[in-house]
Amino acid sequence: MRWGLDLLLSLVGILLGFASVMGWIVGWEGAAVGLLIGVVIALILGQYAGGKYFLNGFVVGIVSSILSSIILNLQFDTYFAHYSQTDAFRSAMDKMAQAGKSMTTDEMKEMSRKWTLIGAPFGALIGASIQGLLALAAGKIFGKKPQPAVVEVEPETMDDSNNPSSQS
Repeated sequence: MRWGLDLLLSLVGILLGFASVMGWIVGWEGAAVGLLIGVVIALILGQYAGGKYFLNGFVVGIVSSILSSIILNLQFDTYFAHYSQTDAFRSAMDKMAQAGKSMTTDEMKEMSRKWTLIGAPFGALIGASIQGLLALAAGKIFGKKPQPAVVEVEPETMDDSNNPSSQS
């Protein structure tokens, strides 16, 4: 295990959490950005982890998800202010109104907070498993290959009595 490398790569979770809070990545956009970053992290782990690729990837994924969730929940009001301006949020509110289940923005905010807290552990496990599988694949492709064993042979001496070519 390369704990230092794992923890360093996990810091990307802070950036992803901040980007989510600011509304820069939302919904499927966030998943696509997360997957792209996950592939880059997997390639780095495939080159430098030196083995236990899945475990290294899983640790990076779980720590990154935890950091991202912490940032998101600490800044939930800012996150919700940005999220409530998205088309996805408006569409969800419209669908609820059509179904006869209207909610105020505050009620929707409280429900979103609860779902964020409930979903965070499951999202972390799923994200960490995907990161682990990506790292395993990268390790199989780019990891260190076993080197063939080199056997040194000692040269024969000239005065070997068992060697018929040395007797003249």
